[in-house]
Order: sequence, then structure tokens, then C-alpha cells
Amino acid sequence: MNVVKVRCTRILRGGQRGRPEIGDHPSVRIGREYVVLAMSGRPIDGVAYMILRDDLPGARAVWASEMFEITSDLLPTSWRVRDNYGTGVSISLVPEPWLDGDFFERLDARDETAVRRFRDEVARLHEEEGLALDPWTA
Repeated sequence: MNVVKVRCTRILRGGQRGRPEIGDHPSVRIGREYVVLAMSGRPIDGVAYMILRDDLPGARAVWASEMFEITSDLLPTSWRVRDNYGTGVSISLVPEPWLDGDFFERLDARDETAVRRFRDEVARLHEEEGLALDPWTA
């Protein structure tokens, strides 16, 4: 089972590196473990994890890695490395079905194909980990 998982240990305002800690946030909970859907890194922002939000079933959020401890470091078989701008300054590890350049813009616009690709891959990641979680109703 190859899935990166993290446990939230603190919450930073705006989910951003270097911001002050806050007590809680509706989309992430201290102590909860999350399957990482994708991750990215940039010198100015550091590393960030994309996870499912707690408050909106099936919706994603991106949070600074400083908020988490890694509980499983196994990379999913579908992940690919992407140099976001072709300069080496911004790198992402993303499921292959999400590599289309405008995938997330289409997902945000509720494009049927993008939504299906997102849901299928999220479900596959959870199944790969043997989790019974239904991310669309949880």
C-alpha cells in the first residue's frame, strides 16, 4: 500500500508557512490523519500538502507541511514529478491523471471530466491504503 499520510499537529493561519498558530479551523483538525492527494514545493512557500477538507466532503485544501508529521512515506504508484514552470523552482508530485496543464482550473469550474478524474483518483488512493472512507460523504 503506497500512500503518503500525514497527521495534523498544529494549524497555521491561512495554512501558510511562517504564519502564527491558531486553535482550530473547520477544514483541518489537529490529531487527524490525512491521505496526501498531491504535494508541491517552492523556495518561497516550502512544501505543501493537498488533502481532503473536513468541512466540505470531496473538496480539497492545500496546507503548509509544517502543520503535519509524516505517518506514511510511501509514494503512490500514480504520482509523477512535474516541473510546474520548466525552471526547477516549483516542483509538484501529482497523480498522473491530474497532469493536464489546466486540470485544476477545470476542476474548480466543475468540468465533468475533471471532476470524474479527481474523484476516481481520490477513491483509488484511499482504496490503495485500504481505507473505507467515502470522501464524498465523510
